[in-house]
Amino acid sequence: MYNILIVDDEEIICSSLKARIQMLGGEGLNNIYEAYNGKEAIGLAEKVKLDIVITDIKMPEMNGIELIREMTRKNLARQFLVISGYDDYEYVREAFKCGIVDYLLKPVSMKDLKEKLEGIFNALKQKGGEQADNNSDTNQATEDKRSLSTVVDIAKKYIQENDIRRINLAVISNEVSMNYTYFSELFREETGVTFSRYLMDVKMSKAKDLLMDPCKKVHHIAYELGYENPKHFSRAFKKYFGISPTDYRNKME
Repeated sequence: MYNILIVDDEEIICSSLKARIQMLGGEGLNNIYEAYNGKEAIGLAEKVKLDIVITDIKMPEMNGIELIREMTRKNLARQFLVISGYDDYEYVREAFKCGIVDYLLKPVSMKDLKEKLEGIFNALKQKGGEQADNNSDTNQATEDKRSLSTVVDIAKKYIQENDIRRINLAVISNEVSMNYTYFSELFREETGVTFSRYLMDVKMSKAKDLLMDPCKKVHHIAYELGYENPKHFSRAFKKYFGISPTDYRNKME
C-alpha cells in the first residue's frame, strides 16, 4: 500500500488534490498526507514512510526543488511529482534534473492526475512494490530517474523510428508526456538547435538516402517526407544543401 504526501502552501489546494486522489481511488492507495511548507513536509516524512510526494514547485522559504533535493538526500520518498504553471519552465527543467518522475500543469485536471498516478503506481509495482527494502528502493529510484537528456533521447528515437510525415512538435510532446512549450524549450537547451531545425535535419538526411534509389521519383520522395507539394521539397532541399534533388542525384550517379 502506498502513502502519498501533498505539499502546497495553500491549504485549499492540498485539500482539493487530496479529495481528487481519494475519488480516483485505485489499487495500492493507502494514506494521503498534507503539508503546507517544506519544513513540515520533511518533518512528516521522517516519521512516515512515503512512496509519492506531490509538491508545488513555487513555495516560500523552501521551494519544490529544494524540498525534492533534501528529501532525496535523506531518502525520504520514492517518487516525486511537481505541480507547475505555464511560466515555470526553468523550475520544471531543474526538477527533472533532481529526478522527478513527471509534472502536473496547473490547473490540474482529473484526467492528467489519474494518468500520472497510475503511471507511478505501475512503476512502483515493477520495482517490487511496497515490500522492497530501503536499499533496493534507493538503487532502483536512482536507475529510474528521468533526466532531461533521456527525454530528448526518447524524442529522437521516436522521430527516427516512426513515419516522418506524421511527426510534429505536438506529436512528440505527447509522446514524452510534456507540455509542448516546455518540451520545445527543453529540446533547444539540450541539443543546441530548435525542434523544427532538428526535424529538418532528419528529413534532409532521409532525403539523401532516398535519392540514392534511382527507382524513386523525386515527387514520391517528397510525399514520403511529408511534403504535399514536391516543389516545396525541392526548394527546401536546395536551401539546405545548395543543390536541387535532381542535380544531387545526377551528381551521385
